[in-house]
Amino acid sequence: MSAATPDILRPVHVDAEPFGQAGVRQYFGRIVTWVCVTGMICAGGMWYRSTFWLDSLEWRGGNEELRISSIGGRLKVTGSTFERKVNNNSGWLYRGRTFQMMRDVWQESVYKTIGIEFGREPGNTSAIGGFWLRIKWYLVAGVCAVIPLVQLLLWWKRSREEAV
Repeated sequence: MSAATPDILRPVHVDAEPFGQAGVRQYFGRIVTWVCVTGMICAGGMWYRSTFWLDSLEWRGGNEELRISSIGGRLKVTGSTFERKVNNNSGWLYRGRTFQMMRDVWQESVYKTIGIEFGREPGNTSAIGGFWLRIKWYLVAGVCAVIPLVQLLLWWKRSREEAV
């Protein structure tokens, strides 16, 4: 038999967490939203810039190469492996230049907005293996816009509920 204890319903005092950790979660959504807004603005700027300017960041090391390029409204990431050492210069290299026309071997379609392929990049005959990924800049901007739009709709819903 157990006796009834009236102390069960009494609230218990809990000390605050050290270093202000209790309030970190309330800022997480805002930080993610502002990171996405910044990403959306940068992607839009790179989309415009890539219509007339080629930006390329390369890393070479031994018989491997990683290249990140922005050209023709797309972000292209390629990684290549070569049979023997391509260049004695290892490290990072940035190149930028204007271009007039781009020969694109990739035909436009809905399914080709994102392209991931393993193997050699088309036109790169000296590589023995690798991968390439192409993403259109407007898709990156659209993906980055999803979270701010959801936050905006939630704010609008809360403001309408508070007004009633």
